[in-house]
Amino acid sequence: MSRAYRKLMRERDGLVPLAVQPKQNTNSLNPDNEVTTDEEGEGDSQHPAGGQQSLFALLGGDDVDSDESDEEGADSDTAKGLKAATTTAAATVNGQDNDEDDAEDDEEEERIGKPAAKRKSKKKKNKKKGKGGGKEVVVENEGKGKGKGKAVEDGMDEIDRTLRELNEKFGDILTPTSTEPTNPNNTDSARRDLLSIDPRWLDADAEMRKMFGSRVVNDEIRRKKYIRSAKRTALAVPREHWPKPDKLGLTMELESTADDGTLYFTFVHSRAYQEIQHVFIQCVNTHDPNTIQNLLQMYPYHIDTLLQLSEIAKHGGDIAMAAELVERALYAFERAFHSMFNAATGLARLPYQRFENRAFHLALFRHIGYLARRGCWRTSFEFAKFLLALDIDADPLGTLYSIDAYALNAKEEEWYLRFVDAYQESLGLLDYPNHAYSLALAKWAVEAKNHKSSSSSLHAESTTLLHTAIRTFPTLIPLLLDKCGSSVAGVTPDTPFFVDETDSLALRLQVELYVERAHSMWKVPEVLAWLREGVKSVLAEGGERGSGVGEGEVPRNLSRHIFISGMSCFHQPVSSSPTAIPLTQYSPPV
Repeated sequence: MSRAYRKLMRERDGLVPLAVQPKQNTNSLNPDNEVTTDEEGEGDSQHPAGGQQSLFALLGGDDVDSDESDEEGADSDTAKGLKAATTTAAATVNGQDNDEDDAEDDEEEERIGKPAAKRKSKKKKNKKKGKGGGKEVVVENEGKGKGKGKAVEDGMDEIDRTLRELNEKFGDILTPTSTEPTNPNNTDSARRDLLSIDPRWLDADAEMRKMFGSRVVNDEIRRKKYIRSAKRTALAVPREHWPKPDKLGLTMELESTADDGTLYFTFVHSRAYQEIQHVFIQCVNTHDPNTIQNLLQMYPYHIDTLLQLSEIAKHGGDIAMAAELVERALYAFERAFHSMFNAATGLARLPYQRFENRAFHLALFRHIGYLARRGCWRTSFEFAKFLLALDIDADPLGTLYSIDAYALNAKEEEWYLRFVDAYQESLGLLDYPNHAYSLALAKWAVEAKNHKSSSSSLHAESTTLLHTAIRTFPTLIPLLLDKCGSSVAGVTPDTPFFVDETDSLALRLQVELYVERAHSMWKVPEVLAWLREGVKSVLAEGGERGSGVGEGEVPRNLSRHIFISGMSCFHQPVSSSPTAIPLTQYSPPV
């Protein structure tokens, strides 16, 4: 190591130009004009009497005539000191500072990495001589521990520092301001929250446990033989005797995204699934249930086959099998959901206009009906919100004709009041007879819950709403009182105030539908007494009746709603159009 070092120094001495040598008294530096010779004999370097001196002589420091044994015994600190001294002497000869060289050395050490940093950390400081004389410039080791000090700056880690930089650039993103609304479409946000569902309330068995206790319900659950170890699903839980799911070609795709975050999806049928669909239609045209049953054995998760057989089982009196087949259809649908399809947010849309989406609407509608038959009002209410949110603008299956009854039976009166307040203008809810009466009943229930009293003064607001409903839709009162087994003096089907031959067919159908579905809520003794008092007050006040739904054709969604519900109470035809519409159980009227 020392031999190579001496050779390098001698080569550097020889490269120094004579013109740039400082004018100094060489006799004072080397009065004897000695000739320095390397003992090893490798590249002798001689200096004449009047010539230039070696760099080591210019330093006036260490003796260059030390032998090889002395240099090999020198420690690493001496070698590093010689190197620093050599750099200083070269700067003095050339008449310039070596700051640029030090900068290059620092850059090289940074490129080398940790070993260079380690060597650099051993140097406490470097002394430099400027060209003006022997003034020393002390350079501290500024790079020592640079990365470590930055990591512990202000006691924050990398994530905290990044968040702080983002907050400085974009404002405080961690704590939103509460003084001003951040979203200008605050009403739209409130509407979406009303239609969001709670997945915990999609379990009908959990609601049954709360009503009847675990001991009674667990026996029924064991008979159903659920597969609890399977992948968790929200709409339906698979059972042990169900066939293993297979991919028939039913998938879901994301069509578009609105500016407000609403996502529009659609189901897609592959070519193989379309071929199965054609075979299914041929089986239906045979009017033989056995052919449909055979098709289901071949394709156990074909949606339309499951829905058709469900209706066959219902007409045969096997309600449990009918409900199970609908659950299997929902299970098949859920396995095909898109990864971004989230019913809990209230932002997922599945337009009924697409043919592939209609079966999902139909399966949800029938599932809600079977849940209501079991008395699982809270679960049916959550599914009704889900169905309404899929296509709320069109409401293809008339969910608005029934969601009020599900909400009130589920004791969600406060939600229903907020719903009417948010959607009254856009959907015209008070033009529906069911919403006009349910609004008054919901307000009465909230007042009774808050005040724990039946005083008439505490129900002033709900009574006003009831009087408005009676005046707007008076033809509902005789049917409702008769269904509840009650009567009021002066109220008969022939009373002019409660009879109007000019009422449209759509209004009569809605009145019969509401009385059939909601009469049990009005049979509560306190509610029935309040209703009778309201009817008497309206008759005593007199005056003209309000204007209900005008003349016009029966809406298509009302026709679908009545047809799918399968209620046998209607005395009027569903449609007044002379054109016959072919109806099938697997596909409601278009």
